[in-house]
Amino acid sequence: MAFARPAMVGAIVLARAVYDIAFADEVLRETRAWIGGVSPTANVQKSEGNLFV
Repeated sequence: MAFARPAMVGAIVLARAVYDIAFADEVLRETRAWIGGVSPTANVQKSEGNLFV
């Protein structure tokens, strides 16, 4: 998929720019799912890291 890398870069920038961890996780999860071509809610693993270190 030609847009995978720019999509993930954009998602990371957006996730780092917001102060809502749940929204940041959702943006990254949805982008990963879109790139992978799967349902965003299928086989979701909870992130244990803090985006704002």
